[in-house]
Amino acid sequence: MFLLVYQIGDKFFQIYSLVCLVYCLLSWMPNAYNTTFGRLIIKLAEPYMSKFSKLPLQFFGIDFSPWIAIFVLQLARQGFEIVIMNLLYMMY
Repeated sequence: MFLLVYQIGDKFFQIYSLVCLVYCLLSWMPNAYNTTFGRLIIKLAEPYMSKFSKLPLQFFGIDFSPWIAIFVLQLARQGFEIVIMNLLYMMY
């Protein structure tokens, strides 16, 4: 059971990281957020990404907040993996 939870959680983190990456890439394309696909990506990524855009992470005109957001998401993924693996270890 924990293995199934791990696999589902791992896929969630992979897909959501990809959504965040696409969100960042769309910002470089004019009017990309005005498409149906762009609006879907905004609905999925904006609640999480907006928490990092408020931080003072702009240096020399480059905004590093998306990098930090994806890095934190990867840390959460690793934490999730550690918790599930420890639960599996304790069961067997």
